[in-house]
Amino acid sequence: MEGISLEGKAQHDEDAEKFLAKNKGQVLGILEDPAERELVQRFSGDSAEILSADDERRLAGVLERFETKIFEYEKSDADPEAKRVLVTSDNPGSWNAVKPLIAALGQDSRCRGVIAVVSGIAGKQFEEEYPSFGRVQGGKTVLGDAISLADREPIDAVVASVSDKNGPEDLALFGGKGNLGARKTFFIFEGYGGVGGAFNLGTTDQMEKIDGIFCNDSFAQALVHKLLPDYPTDHIYATGTLAAEGFELGKATGYRAETRTKLGIGTDAFAMLYLGDVSADYAKVPGAHPNINTKTFEETLAGVETFAGAEKREVALIVRPHPRDPDKEKLVNAGENEHLPGNLSVKNGSKPFSINEVAYASDVIVSIAGTENFFAPARGRRSIFLAYDGPGFAGDAFRSFYGPELIEAIRRTLGVYIASSSTELAEILERISKEPLPTPVGTSAVVAGVLDKVLK
Repeated sequence: MEGISLEGKAQHDEDAEKFLAKNKGQVLGILEDPAERELVQRFSGDSAEILSADDERRLAGVLERFETKIFEYEKSDADPEAKRVLVTSDNPGSWNAVKPLIAALGQDSRCRGVIAVVSGIAGKQFEEEYPSFGRVQGGKTVLGDAISLADREPIDAVVASVSDKNGPEDLALFGGKGNLGARKTFFIFEGYGGVGGAFNLGTTDQMEKIDGIFCNDSFAQALVHKLLPDYPTDHIYATGTLAAEGFELGKATGYRAETRTKLGIGTDAFAMLYLGDVSADYAKVPGAHPNINTKTFEETLAGVETFAGAEKREVALIVRPHPRDPDKEKLVNAGENEHLPGNLSVKNGSKPFSINEVAYASDVIVSIAGTENFFAPARGRRSIFLAYDGPGFAGDAFRSFYGPELIEAIRRTLGVYIASSSTELAEILERISKEPLPTPVGTSAVVAGVLDKVLK
């Protein structure tokens, strides 16, 4: 804090406190260090907190990691006619889709420069993945720094991706053309919506004209059309799954054996992967329980216990909380005090395990409305949506969000199921446990198709 007046320091502390009070759940979601988590909990509490000099430095580091950042990469020998592209990314799904796109832009002769506006998970991992990019710190706001970059050299195309909330895509979708002078704006809908994080584009009548929307498949294409019925369908491109670049299908067998050994799961055991959610994302869902994530897990565990009770072989439930879940420990410890059948165990599938490792260690993936449920067939796995009926659960919201036609399409998807209760979950598990793992359907390389439209 050297060089800052007492008044300036007070204002800085007040701004930091307001930011953390508003976004505490998201900040805690990307922090793994117990001391940092404790500091954020303390500083964003109800009572005013006076921090030591060491705590001040640690808090400044936390805020710097969480804030939206801009990175830039320019090719010195690029063709003068090549394009300059700005991309945005925030949450894990977005990052998995945008990461291979950024790498491909860096290698494509039609691109002469890339600007990345990143926050959250993407902001945390960007520097590790792309050390050749330089951090832009012009001393202005993110918008101001981006406008300065555009004033220096034009930005030809903007590619934005969705965030659950407070993401950097607003800069691209509401100001890419007006503020940055972009000729074209594209949007990557890398997921399939979800009961809690549904395609949050804000008010579309205030949004600048989007020249194209990229999505995974015909189902996602139909979902985008349902959510944006006035958007021209011939500009909704079902190009394939960008995130599939990172599925590592060739390592599936090795990951299965190694991860099961590390978790203490037998070779012949039947294993499920529970992917956690963030309860706060469901705050606007009518009737949703404020702790819907843990509530859904408890109901799921009841269904798994019923299934395991009728099984003779070993059954394992691998639990992997959402990266933004501020209550990770509660979820992974939720089964510890349960009196479980002797053949059932609950395993912690959090980091350092990767999503690929735990996905391939499992036989079926379950979540409320996770994108991995749709990705499961590409991995050679089954999946179950936990759309439970009853007060506080996601069943009504699931049906309202997708509607009867899209739900029927989900039911027709090979290897994808919907459970409306713990009893139905147990019945589905009993049925699929007798079947061999499906063959991965895989996905074709899709990055080239996206770049052909972006760099045209």
